[in-house]
Order: sequence, then C-alpha cells, then structure tokens
Amino acid sequence: MELSKNFTLEEMCESRTAKEHGIVNQVTDTEHLNNLKALCTKVLQPLRDEWGSPIRVTSGYRRQQLNALLKGAATSQHTSGSAADLDVGGKSDNLRLFELAANSDLPFDQLINEFDGEWVHISHKNGGTQRGQILESKRGKNGKTYYTDITKKYR
Repeated sequence: MELSKNFTLEEMCESRTAKEHGIVNQVTDTEHLNNLKALCTKVLQPLRDEWGSPIRVTSGYRRQQLNALLKGAATSQHTSGSAADLDVGGKSDNLRLFELAANSDLPFDQLINEFDGEWVHISHKNGGTQRGQILESKRGKNGKTYYTDITKKYR
C-alpha cells in the first residue's frame, strides 16, 4: 500500500528482527495507519523531495512486542506509527540529512541525530501540536543513551 509517492506501508513495517523472532509487525488499527500516512505525507515525502534521492527507513512502525525486543522506550512514537529511523548511506550523509531536516520548516515533533550520524530519527504527531524538538544522542560510559536538546541551535 502506497502511503506517499515514495513510501509504502510495507517498508514502514519491515523488520528483520521481527522476522527472526516470528513477530508479525503489521498495522492492525486505523489510528496507527493514519499516523503512518501523516508521517509519510507531511514529513518523509517532503524531506525525500528536498533530499533528491532515496531515503531508507530502517525502523518505522513497531508493535509493542517488537519495540520491547529492540529495547525501545515504552513511550516510543514508533509504536503508534508516528516515527521513523532513516539512513541515506553513511554517517556523513546521515548528518547532512539531519541538518537539512533541522533547518527546514517540516512539521516534525522530534528530530534526533542518533550517535553522531548512525541514523536519523524523525517523528510527527498526527493531529497534535509538534514540539519541533531537535536532539542528539550519545552513549555514556555505562552504555546508557543520553539525549541533549540542541533545538536552540536551529530555531
């Protein structure tokens, strides 16, 4: 099912980890499907159009069981179909994609530079107020992930 010109429902639900663990990672309710459509049409497609070449979704929608297996936050926007992790080929390109999104007028809720360009996380609240929050994540010496709010650098 096409969610926007360049993004499909299948790619937004694709998960190697889900397949390896026998989890059927499909959207089962209208609210989550509508959230994915809004994310794709309002954020991902305009970002892809501006980027000018394909953007790979490495993690989109996650059922609760999959999110727990991936050690995602219990409140992860991935579980409602409101977030996607993106990769465009490598750290330097991912950082350029992050900068493009951060300096845009895209209606995102959160934009995160994950671990200095390993991937880019972006979310959108369908029907809600977007925070426009821009963060970067780092791993602490204890392995815990820490987030720094860098919104003021861009807004």
